[in-house]
Amino acid sequence: MGRFHGASPEERRKVYEVLWERGGFPFTICNDRVFLVDRTANREIYQFLLEKTRSRIQDPFKRDVMAPMEQPHWLGTKRASLEQDYYEMIDRPNVTVVDLKKTPIVRFEERGIRTSEKLLVFDTIIFATGYDALTGSLKYIGLIDTDGVPLSKKWKKGTYTYMGLMIPKLPNMFMVYSPQAPTALANGPAIIEKQVDWIAEAVGKMRQQGIESIDAQESSAEDWRARVQELSDMTLFKGTKSWYTG
Repeated sequence: MGRFHGASPEERRKVYEVLWERGGFPFTICNDRVFLVDRTANREIYQFLLEKTRSRIQDPFKRDVMAPMEQPHWLGTKRASLEQDYYEMIDRPNVTVVDLKKTPIVRFEERGIRTSEKLLVFDTIIFATGYDALTGSLKYIGLIDTDGVPLSKKWKKGTYTYMGLMIPKLPNMFMVYSPQAPTALANGPAIIEKQVDWIAEAVGKMRQQGIESIDAQESSAEDWRARVQELSDMTLFKGTKSWYTG
């Protein structure tokens, strides 16, 4: 198990306990990274997390919905919740939990939301239904390449960039916090700083040498996509439905 290779279950648990006590993201970010590629390691860490989480929820129904015994997805392949008392708030008697996987939404009505089980009456409804991250903001703003092809059509069968910084046939268009870059799996401000430094150096060199236009080669974008896919396929991310993977 990576840096835990050869460690006993008791020794690994001691590490989990230390990371758990630190709170926040360290439990996943500072854990043995093998859990992102190894199913057995992932299940072990989920069981530890399950034990800790279920002990915080007294209501049996809420406990089974919020911390199910059957692992719903690979740990770490969805955005971790940076929380302090989230589960305690869920457990309050004035909070109702609905398992939409078992009783999905059928329709919205004048008085509220009807699931396959019953009508839930609400004064106010706040939508939080997800979004098309990273690629969506680029595909839907009307970008057209030098061949007259809209980016939405260009990327219909897949995303192609060079290092997540440029798109072939969209010269002088640079991207930050972009698809096929570290982005959501990195510290945002830190990765953007690196990208901006690269862009600034590129633009500086263009000015010095009188270069009016810079573009990414399609072959380079194809190679970069292949490399990104190769690394992704080594992980458990591809087995989870998440905005990380579209």
